Amino acid sequence: MAVVELSHTERTEPGPEEDKAPSVKVRITSIEVAGDEISGGRLRSVQRDMYERRTSGGTLFQPEEQQSA
Repeated sequence: MAVVELSHTERTEPGPEEDKAPSVKVRITSIEVAGDEISGGRLRSVQRDMYERRTSGGTLFQPEEQQSA
């Protein structure tokens, strides 16, 4: 179990007439790996809480300016 921060290194958005899907290349910016089962359990708990908050609040698909309201 780990907490990982990703950053984009390249974004590709094809034009409207191109038959390509948009893509993003990412790089690991930082990572903190759980050192034992206790910290792993804590990270899993935080992960569940974040998922529940994100999905119940509808923030998964809202534009950024509406998320902070």
